[in-house]
Amino acid sequence: MSSTWRNCLLAVAVLAGVVGFLYLRREAEPVVTAPNVSSLSVEVVQARRQLWPQLLSASGALAPWQKR
Repeated sequence: MSSTWRNCLLAVAVLAGVVGFLYLRREAEPVVTAPNVSSLSVEVVQARRQLWPQLLSASGALAPWQKR
C-alpha cells in the first residue's frame, strides 16, 4: 500500500475518532420523570370489638372460596 493511501486512511480514522469523541461528549438531555404518586394508600388502625345490631342469615356449608 502506498504512503498516500496510508495517510488518507489515517486522516479518515482520526476524523472519525474526533467526531465520535465530540458526539459522546455532548451533554445529555435532562430526563423528565413523572412525580411519585402513591397508587395504594394504607391507614394504620387499632382493632376493636363492636356489636352489630343486625343479624344475617345464610344457608349452605362452610367451604373455602378457592381451593388449589
